Amino acid sequence: MSGEKEIRIDVVKLALATQLAVFGLIGLDKIGVNVQILRQTLVFFYLAFLPGMLILRLRNMYLSPTKAFLLSFGISLAFVTLLFTFVDVFLASAGVERPISEIPLFISISIAVLLLIVVCHFKGEPQISLSCNPHLFFSPLFLLLLLFPLASILASYTSAIKGNDISVLFLLAVIALIPLIVSLDKFPERYCPLLILSSSISLTFLRFGGFIFKAYSLCETGIAGVIKTVGIWIPNFACTHNSLLYLTIFHPAFSILSGIDINHEVRIAGFLIVSFLPLIVYEIYIKFFDRRTSAFASFLFMFYPFHNELLGGRTGFAVYFLALLLLTWFSKEINPVLRKALLILFAFSIIASHYGTSYYFMILLFVAAIIAFLISTSGRIKIPLFSSLSAFCILYFVFAFSWYIYTSASANMNWAVGFGKNVYMHLSEFLSPESSATIQAVITQWEFSQEVAKYLLFANTFFIAIGILKLIYDFLKGRKFLSEYDNFALAFSLGLFVLLLPRIMGTVRIYAVSLLLLSPFSFIGFSLLLNKFSQAVRTTKGNKHANFFPIFLLLLLLFGSGFISNIEKKVTNTPFDPTDPINWWAIPNQQDIEATEWLLSRHVGGKLYVDEILGHMMFVRGGAFTGGSFNFPLVYAGREVYNMKPIKVSLLKDYLEKDEQVSHGCYLYLGYHNTVYNFIGTINETGERVALKTSDYLHLFERGNRIYDNGISLIYRR
Repeated sequence: MSGEKEIRIDVVKLALATQLAVFGLIGLDKIGVNVQILRQTLVFFYLAFLPGMLILRLRNMYLSPTKAFLLSFGISLAFVTLLFTFVDVFLASAGVERPISEIPLFISISIAVLLLIVVCHFKGEPQISLSCNPHLFFSPLFLLLLLFPLASILASYTSAIKGNDISVLFLLAVIALIPLIVSLDKFPERYCPLLILSSSISLTFLRFGGFIFKAYSLCETGIAGVIKTVGIWIPNFACTHNSLLYLTIFHPAFSILSGIDINHEVRIAGFLIVSFLPLIVYEIYIKFFDRRTSAFASFLFMFYPFHNELLGGRTGFAVYFLALLLLTWFSKEINPVLRKALLILFAFSIIASHYGTSYYFMILLFVAAIIAFLISTSGRIKIPLFSSLSAFCILYFVFAFSWYIYTSASANMNWAVGFGKNVYMHLSEFLSPESSATIQAVITQWEFSQEVAKYLLFANTFFIAIGILKLIYDFLKGRKFLSEYDNFALAFSLGLFVLLLPRIMGTVRIYAVSLLLLSPFSFIGFSLLLNKFSQAVRTTKGNKHANFFPIFLLLLLLFGSGFISNIEKKVTNTPFDPTDPINWWAIPNQQDIEATEWLLSRHVGGKLYVDEILGHMMFVRGGAFTGGSFNFPLVYAGREVYNMKPIKVSLLKDYLEKDEQVSHGCYLYLGYHNTVYNFIGTINETGERVALKTSDYLHLFERGNRIYDNGISLIYRR
């Protein structure tokens, strides 16, 4: 291209300069000069990108800048986590009281990075050559794509802090229109990765940015706060979350070294994970599909309504490393030795992120191996896939079995056996609405916008089924060979049948995992249906079905994000509903946290009544108090973590219905949405949500003594 210039970057010099800068910032901090923003930014870059960049340059290979960026981030997270795990185990066995603290962590990562710098300088290929046109960086389109995430951050802040969500709604509508722009083939191809990343970051902030600006609690990631508090990880502590290194090691270490409060570090890392996922899958799709199909599939994955299931927690890291594993598997340009090492690294990272996702992926691997074996005899598969898949299946199984049986007192292995036994014992309830979350969601009558979103997901599943059936038909007719991608896609499609089994948990997570590889088949199936049943979209110049699929994506985002519901409530002046997806009711409020911690530190027994929303997740700074028990231990490694006492929880509706029968000595809790929005959310006998007004029941609450009032949250003792 005219005007292009070659830019050469020496990774070794960059890494050494960053290392020296980190030395300086840590030294300044020790003498009392705390440069907060600079330290947080630089140390986060140092931990999240530098090790991966150096490892990738140990071998000379051509990787696109986008793929190198994505792999560097993933390799760094995995490398740093495993390094700090080794440091913890080694120093703990040597008698060090707090191995997860600043000095041991900083010394260990500095030694590791300096060793990588030396090896890369003498044995690797430190030079990176990039060809680009400098004028592109100053083009209006490039600057617009960079400014778009900044606008979403500002809109998210305004919504979370000021309560004004107009700008959030406007930007959601703009993002929903982006696939339409892509369908016109007017968007420059070289900007497509940046467009996807910019849209993903913006959409993630618009959906969940309030969690960063009001992140006062760790929710289910509470054990990260525990490890940071006690300064040590004990591998055999009997808790399922204790096996998950990205909760117990990654978050505490990053928070300690960067100086970012762990409540915010958990969210920031989670936002990056979710934001990078659409770009990772785009890099996978582009190897097997055309640019437009790849872009549409990436936006479909991005617009999936339940990305909050991936945000910041165990599942998000597991799905992220699963996507990186697939990207590495399909990237033959990576040096073979390094590629095998990365596959092992990412496979173990899945296991150490989330037990449920790792078990599900194990099933998919075995299914993929069986499919590869069945089609290998036909001679219509491009490579000998069965041998490599079967070997990888065995290795993955050994990793998972060994890790889960020797950590957390086999809690995760016991969980898997108990869960599998529970499903097996209830197979007679197959397709029973009472035992299947999927069937229950299908037959439940939701509010208008949620009901439309449900049918849009049905349509998406139908389109995927058509696309997969076309793949099978073309193979049986001898029209195509099956690629590695096709083999995995068939396994992922069969994995969707797991959703129909009784007693299955995490259905929306399973669907999200499936979309990693099945999203392109939605567009393929959609196109096939229009080509077959709508002659109006056929022209001699080509098919115009690509102009219609973005409309489907637009509807999926607007209905699935709560955009339509919010507009409807504004037009009709309907009262606030905290259960609406676009309202940030689940973000822990500072006053509610203070009230909860006050109660858990001072109560003298009895029962606590809260409404249905708070009953599922009562927040404290170090974790979540759920279902009558703490998500984190009060004592870890023989050390007291929090001076709080468990309390039995019941729903507020039980108190309202059985007021005269309620025993004395109980507590009544009214949170932010109860007092400010005059809203009590309950579920009736048929499973439907019922909205009650707090003011209608104040006379029942006032029968008790008000023992706590911070201006927002109220606690009564009866």
